[in-house]
This record gives sequence, C-alpha cells and structure tokens, in this order.
Amino acid sequence: MSDLIKVQNHSLMSFNEMKEAATIVAESKLFPSWSTPAQVLTLMMLCQAENVPAIMAVNRYNNIQGKICKNPQAMLSDFIKAGGRAKWVISDNEVAELELTTPAGDKHIETFTIEDAKRAGLAHKDNWKKYAKSMLRARTISFAMRAVYPEATTLLYTPEEIESIEPATKTRKKKEKIATPIKVVVEEAIKKVEIVEPVAATKDLTQFDQKKLIGYLQSINWIEEKLSELTEEQNGYINKNFKAFSDRVTKFEVK
Repeated sequence: MSDLIKVQNHSLMSFNEMKEAATIVAESKLFPSWSTPAQVLTLMMLCQAENVPAIMAVNRYNNIQGKICKNPQAMLSDFIKAGGRAKWVISDNEVAELELTTPAGDKHIETFTIEDAKRAGLAHKDNWKKYAKSMLRARTISFAMRAVYPEATTLLYTPEEIESIEPATKTRKKKEKIATPIKVVVEEAIKKVEIVEPVAATKDLTQFDQKKLIGYLQSINWIEEKLSELTEEQNGYINKNFKAFSDRVTKFEVK
C-alpha cells in the first residue's frame, strides 16, 4: 500500500530505488526501445526533473535513431496540466489543425497538412502511408509546442525534428567532401549563408541581435554553431510562425 501511495502522490524515488526499478523494466523486455538499465535510469531521472512519476519514463520518451526525444502526446499533456487548453479543429488523413489557448489566454492555431508532408519528403514513408492521421497530429503538436510552450519539449528533440534533421545532416557531410569549409567569424558566415544556404529562403534574420538569435536556436537544438545548419523545413517553420519566433528570440537572454 505504501508503494501505491508513493506513485499517486508523485513522491520522488531515491536513486537506489530508481536503479532497482530500471533493472526490472529493462529485464522485462516489454519496451524494446529501452533495453538497458542505464537507459531506463536516465529516463527516470528526466521524469523526476519534470515532477512526473519515474515509472512513466518509458512512455514519455522515444528512442529514434539513437536519439532521445519526447513523445508529442506527453508534451501536449504537460501543456494542459500547466493550464493550457487544446482543441482539434480538424483531424483526418489530409489535415490536422490544433487550436491552443495558453494559460495566459493567448490563442494559437497550428496546422499541418498532407501537402506539407509531401513537400517535406515524408508522405512516401510507410508510417505516413499507414497512419497519416496520427502522423499529422504528432507533427502539429510538436510545432505548436515549439511555438507557444517550448518548456514542454524539455529542450529535447521532438520525433519530427529527428526525422527531418537526419537526412539534412547526411547531405551536409557529402557537400563538405567537395567544398572548402567556411572558417570565418559569425558575421561573415551570415552574409555567405544568405547566398548559398537554405536560410536565404526565410525572412530576414539579420534584423535580430545575432548572439540572441544563435543562442536561442542552440537552446532548442536546431543548430550547433551556424545559421547555415538550419534545414529547409526549419526555415519554413520560421516563415510560417515569424511573429511568435521573433518574440521568443527578442525575449531570449544570452548567458
């Protein structure tokens, strides 16, 4: 009975308790994505940092291509628990449109369509062919959380970002074999990026304080050092949500 009360009250587990539980979960082999005690223990510590029962760890996070990311449904759940409201305006195999109301009362509508998926090179994949409705909802949630409640991502990748970033990374590696690396200061890099990199397609980013802009993009794991690392899809997202993006960059505090 005492163990049940612990879970219901969200009491923190000690490190030894989590270590023991992680071993049991891993040995159960019920969650193939998390097959070692060390993996499960890491997730449990993440859960406790979010004030969530540690036993929920394997359901809140996904393992995609070796990278840890947060489940979109868990993000939406955290948003609602924080006082937000969510309503699906449209949800079918063609369109997912989500209306959010923040705890402060601000409205935000996020939409992702099967046409967006086609432009992003996603619609041909098996999971999109079989589960288009669910995939559209997941991507809509991820974009919406980035726009109005980035805390819900726990500053981790979202599944959709990993799906988008991986191909772009491989493409950049191929280009680097035949192109001379650009070794210049950030200001010079920005000028060159406007000519040859995908960021040229987005709205003018030079209007921002560059330290704030780069610092913000690094904080959400979109880039490591340079704006040239932005993918075409990320640039499209900035275009689509430029006002909200501008507000977040302006408010970002450089450490």
